[in-house]
Formats: sequence, C-alpha cells, structure tokens
Amino acid sequence: MKKQKILKLREKQEMTLNICKKKLMQKRKQEKTLNINKKKLVTKKLRRQDPLFRQDEKTKDHKAKRKARNNPEYKKQEMVHKRLQRSNLVFRSKEKEKELALKQKARKNITYRKNELAAKKVIRSDPNNLEKERLAKQSSRRKNPKKDRHVNKESKKRKREDEEFLQHETLLKKKKVYRSSIDECEKTFEEKTANGPSYICTSCHQTWFKDSVVSAEAIRKSSTSIALKCLTNFRSVENKEWICHTCSVAIKKQKIPRFSIANKMGFPLKPKELQLYPLEERFVSPRIPFMQIRELPRGGQLSVKGNVVNVPVDVQPIVNSLPRTLDESGTIPVKLKKKLEYKNSDYSENVRPHAVVSALHYLMNTSELYQNSGIEIDKNWIDKITKSVEVCRTENIDEHIEEENSDCFNLTQDTQYTFAPGEGQKPLSLYSDPNAEYLSFPTIFCGQKRPDNKERDVEVHYSDIVKWELRAADRRVAQSVPNIFFKLKKIQLKNINDKVHLALRRCKSDNKKWTAKDILNPGTVNDLVRLDEGYYIFRSIRNSPVYLEKRKKDVFSMIRQLGLPKWFGSFSSADTRWNDLLRILGKLNDGKEYSDDELENMDWHQKTKLVQKDPVTYSRFVYYRVQQFIKIVLKSDHHPIGKLTDYFYRVEFQQRGSPHIHMLMWIEDAPTYKVSSNEDITEYIDKHAPCWKMSKT
Repeated sequence: MKKQKILKLREKQEMTLNICKKKLMQKRKQEKTLNINKKKLVTKKLRRQDPLFRQDEKTKDHKAKRKARNNPEYKKQEMVHKRLQRSNLVFRSKEKEKELALKQKARKNITYRKNELAAKKVIRSDPNNLEKERLAKQSSRRKNPKKDRHVNKESKKRKREDEEFLQHETLLKKKKVYRSSIDECEKTFEEKTANGPSYICTSCHQTWFKDSVVSAEAIRKSSTSIALKCLTNFRSVENKEWICHTCSVAIKKQKIPRFSIANKMGFPLKPKELQLYPLEERFVSPRIPFMQIRELPRGGQLSVKGNVVNVPVDVQPIVNSLPRTLDESGTIPVKLKKKLEYKNSDYSENVRPHAVVSALHYLMNTSELYQNSGIEIDKNWIDKITKSVEVCRTENIDEHIEEENSDCFNLTQDTQYTFAPGEGQKPLSLYSDPNAEYLSFPTIFCGQKRPDNKERDVEVHYSDIVKWELRAADRRVAQSVPNIFFKLKKIQLKNINDKVHLALRRCKSDNKKWTAKDILNPGTVNDLVRLDEGYYIFRSIRNSPVYLEKRKKDVFSMIRQLGLPKWFGSFSSADTRWNDLLRILGKLNDGKEYSDDELENMDWHQKTKLVQKDPVTYSRFVYYRVQQFIKIVLKSDHHPIGKLTDYFYRVEFQQRGSPHIHMLMWIEDAPTYKVSSNEDITEYIDKHAPCWKMSKT
C-alpha cells in the first residue's frame, strides 16, 4: 500500500514537471517569436527609411485593399468603421493633420505640385465644381474665420516663396486695376470716380470716397459694447451700412473713434425758426465777421479778399428798428454797411422782419450765450403783430422813423433800410473771443457751444473739428462760405502762433553769441524783434514766401537727381461737364438724384449754382480725380506717356475759382534733347503725342 502511494506521488510529480517543462518551452518559443518579430520590425523600420522600399510596401497594401474591396460586404464594414471613427472629433482632427502633413511633404516635390495644379485646373473647368468649392470655403469661413485666415496667410506665404507665383499674383493685381488696354483703363478710372464722396460712415456721419470705407457687417457681427455704441445704423449707397477705415481701426482696438457721434461730434438740431437768409442771420448775430467776399467773373464762385475782422455788435437797436406790422411773408429791402457814410454796402438783400424776430425769440429762450449777451425782446410781440397786420406798410414805416433815432440806422427816400451795426465798435481777436464762431453763425450752431474736450471720451483738436464739420453729411458748414473763410483765418492764426521761426539779422547782431537758452526765452525773442535785430519766418505756412522757396528748392533737387522733366502737363477741371459731380452735389445738398436727361437739360447758370453751393465737395472731387488719374492712367502698365518715375505739381485757382494744376513729369529711358538722336526723339513724340494734318475736304 505504501509503495503504491509513493508511486502515485512520483507520477504526479513527474506530471507537474512535464507540465512546467512544456510551459517553459512555450514561453521560450514565444520569446523567440517576439524577438524575431522585433527584429523584423527593426529591419522593416530600417528598410522603410529607403523611399523605394516604402513605395513598394504601399503599393502592395493598396493592391491588397483593392482586392478586398471587391467584396461589397468588406467595403460596407470598412465604411461603417470609418464613420464611427470620424464621429470622434479628436480622431477627425488628427486625421486632417496627417493628411495636411502628407500633402505638405508631397508638395515639396515639383512634379507632384505641377500634377496637382493640372488636376485642379481640370476639375475647376466645370462650373458646378467651382460653385461647390466656393460654397465649401464660405461655410468653413463662417464656422472658424480666424483659423481660415491664418491658413490662407500661411499658404500664401509658402506660395510666395516661388518667384513664378509672385509674378503671376502681381500680374493679376495689375490686370484688375489697369485692365488689358488703355481704353479699359480709362473706363476703370471713370468708374472709380463716379460715386464721389457719397459714402457716409455709420459711426462718424462723414462723407467719404469708396476707397475710404468698408461694409460695417463684420463689426456689427462682433457685437462688442463699443461697436454697438458707435454704430448708428445709418445707410447710404446701395442702402448699405458703411464705416470708414479710421473708425473701423479704432473700434477693432476697443477704442471710441475720435470723430464718432459717440464722442459727441455733431450739430444741434436746426429748428424751422433758424431757416434764415444770410442777411437775416447777420441781424440776429452778436458778432459780425466782416470779410470782403467777391463773386468771381466766370462761374460765380466766391473768393475772399483781405482780412477777416471779428466785430461785436448790439443786436437790440437793429431788431427795434425793424417794422413789426408786416405779415410772415412780408419783406423789406435792407443794406448792411461798415459805416453809414460809405457808398458801397457789404450785404444787400430783402429781409423778413417776422423771421428775424422769431429767430431771435427762439435763441433767447434756448441759448445761454444769448441770454448772457444782454439782449431784451418783447415776449408779447406776436400778439402785437397780429393786431396790427391790417395797418398800411407805409404808415407803419413813418411812425417807426419818428420813434427810433439810432446812430447805426438810416432810412432812404425809396423806403430802403440801411444799417451799420459795427460802426464805432472795436474789433476783437478770434482767440481772445472764444465764442465768436457760435455768436457769428447762429444758423449753424443754433446758439449752442461745441462740447468741451472734458466731456468727450477722446480729445479732439480744433483743426480736426473743422475737418469733421466740412466732411459731415449735414452740409450746413460746407454751404456757408463765410464760415469756411472764418475757420481758415482762425487755423492760419493758430499755425502762425505755433510754427513761427526766428531769424537774426547779420548786420544788427554786433557779433553777439546767442545760445539755445536765450532763444527759448520769450522775453529775449520779443526784444530781438522789437529792436529789429531779428524777424519771424513762416516756413511751414502754406503759400508764404518761405514755404514757396522751400518747394522751389525741392524741384531743383529733383532736377539735379533725375535730370530735366520730359513732360509738362496742365489739368483743368471741367466742372459743368462732369455729370457725376453734378449728380453728387445734387444728392448731398438738395437731396435729389438728378437723371441724365435732367442734367443735360440744365443750363450753364444752374450747373454753376450747384458747384457754388458746396465748394468743399467740389474741391475734394477734383483732388480725388487727379490722384486717381495719376495712379490708374499715368502709372499704368500701358504707359500712355512712358514709364512714369516721378512727378511734381502745383495747384492754382483760375479766374473762375476752379482748381488748375501744372505738373512736371519724369519718364524712364526717354530720349533727351541734344543727347539722343533726332530720329529717337521724333519716334518718341510720334508714339505718345501724334499729330496729323486735316484734309480740306
């Protein structure tokens, strides 16, 4: 029994040993296979570094997959598996990154790139494919615009490393601007200047040209607090909301634009009581800006001669001298003079006394400036007028003459009123009288002051305010020629005070040495000027002798560097023949869009009146037209006068008041007189300025 038990135990032990040996053998086999697999992987990795082996392996894989895909069940399973994987966003993004990386590597090969471009051209030849591509790009831009822009920038950077692509891109840009021929180039010039400054910014309400504005859609979609505060939903051309580049850049930087309505730029609302004619406005103005405004002989445009003098006047005697018994539409002839003894008058016009008194009544009720000016009016004047409307005009005038005895008022035998409100008054400086502009032009400012810089979010200088008022969609300043000259005078005085330079006389200095410390002392400078040892020079003041001398030196330096100019050009504005200009002026000032037939039926006098009404828009249009002509036509690849390398021009104003330009132009590789042969010179002239003899028949 014991022996049997021992034998069984031994058998069991042998069995367990055999099992352990088998397991060890299996493990060793597995290790051997793993080592073999590892070696295979290493060898495969080493082999795959060889591009030829890699290509062969890929082709084998592709062949195997193609064979397997012949089975429809396998294909379905593969599609389902791919859809499940792509439902995971992380997997999808990784897959796209891999595809992009593979394409970028492949595109380094020139042949692959050429083949890809050829294939794209074939696909894009079908308009349906083009439309699909456009829609796909549009949807991707809407989903992630920042990423799309970044990708476009990066791809363009890579493409621009190739010189051929760069040349192709520049050619496309030039074709877009200059077109294929000089005739089409002229058409683009006409199209560019057709609309003029009729685009109104929704933020600052200024009039701009097409180049200066963009659509406000993107900024409105951003829906930032500053964007919502600045955009006013103002629509102009094509019934779209436009925004100028200045306001757009400021809003993108999360700043309030300095010219915006949100920065308290704007005019007060103009009531019907202040719809006055020029002489009526003078009667309710506590300040009269005396200036000699003349109508030029041809064109009827206005010019100023001499100085602008700010004279304080007393409104009280003028208003008291006007007859009160006239109805609302009644007028009286009035002349305004500097002195009663002078023969010539500064203003001569029919005046509505009812309109004058009602305007003054409105200003006294609404304006602090007028309330502090010491003017007194009868608040019951309307009742008195209605009671005495039936009284004869001549009787009323006779009674009025007996009542009033004023030094500044006179009535002639032909019942014409003559006033000299500024006689005996002492003129005030424009800077010592800060309210001069508001009191001189009540129809513009309605007796209200502009907001102070302390009330604004962004400070604005006076010169910037002037620019805004002249470019504003509300044309009340641009149509007031006296106010334009008033602003010009004020800015000139400021520039003279800010930019004056000092020059010392050689013969008067007595070999004295002046240091910077002495010159910076205002007392020393005043003594130098007072003792005639020095004088001021206005180097930066436009059209001053020193400024013109500086510009002359600039031209001489250009001649020394570039040689003699090859062309001399004169450009005059054909204001009465530019239908685009007349259409813009009618739209901005009269609120009327003139048709081509209406413009053709207009006589010369009507056209000149339109130009005279808004000289600011007219001047801007001419300047813009000249700049676009130089940029689009003269500098084009068609070279109508040769390749333009540089130019210099000066603007003058003709006898009719219109701008006139004289221009010097330098041309590359143009023949030079007494250097080039006569044949080259005649060939150049015949090419660019041909002429021929007209036959008598």
